[in-house]
Amino acid sequence: MKNISFCITSKNRLWQVRETLGQNLSYLEDDSEIVLVDYGSNDGLSEWIWTHFKAAIEQNKLRFVQVTSPVSWSCPIAKNVAHRMSTGDYLFGLDADNFMTADDLRHIRHAHQQQRPCHQFTGAWKDGSCGRIGLPRALFFQIGGYDEGLLPMGMQDMDLIKRMAVMGWPIVRLPAPAKPAIENSDQEKMHEVIRQGEDPSEAYRVMVRLNADLSAHRIAQQGPIRTGGYATLDGLLNGRPFRIDGLNRIYFGKG
Repeated sequence: MKNISFCITSKNRLWQVRETLGQNLSYLEDDSEIVLVDYGSNDGLSEWIWTHFKAAIEQNKLRFVQVTSPVSWSCPIAKNVAHRMSTGDYLFGLDADNFMTADDLRHIRHAHQQQRPCHQFTGAWKDGSCGRIGLPRALFFQIGGYDEGLLPMGMQDMDLIKRMAVMGWPIVRLPAPAKPAIENSDQEKMHEVIRQGEDPSEAYRVMVRLNADLSAHRIAQQGPIRTGGYATLDGLLNGRPFRIDGLNRIYFGKG
């Protein structure tokens, strides 16, 4: 088991992973790993990873998960897959457009040593930092991970933080990331979930508002712990076939 797992998901974000993954791996220490989930991409992400990062996979620095089940984009489900397929006793979320530096790692390690949840958020919405959430592995699974009942995008990170707070876990606010995330337009954020001709900015505003209301309702009515189980998916872990079920059991096939 690793100490810290940095959990990343991507669907058709190869243009960002090209910029971030190599640098993030360069700062990684031997007791940590990056878990990267290719959540149904068709932009050549998997081929590019195997071409350029096979050594990192073989050295157990990179756990590469390719989801092979037919999937529609869902931030909560995809993020849960990355966390569920990790091995660290402390889990930290990074979006595909996020960078990690030595300074960031030092702050995250301090939170890990204290076994306290942390949030490396600048406070500026839509700048790519809101998803930088760390928490002990045991707490992640105790709380039921990200709420897969939410709509595909918006507020899933704040929902997780609010649910931890309700459980009595104060969140340590880390200094802002040393390097800003790659900038995304609303079209780039929403292209996996909007209909043709739909205004991406308006669609994003609506989805965020609906998810904020849904999150508040579910916390008030059901409490902070999600017990409905997880999505069942087939995939490849470092090239080896697996199935992960709703009870978080992993079955490996021949590969």
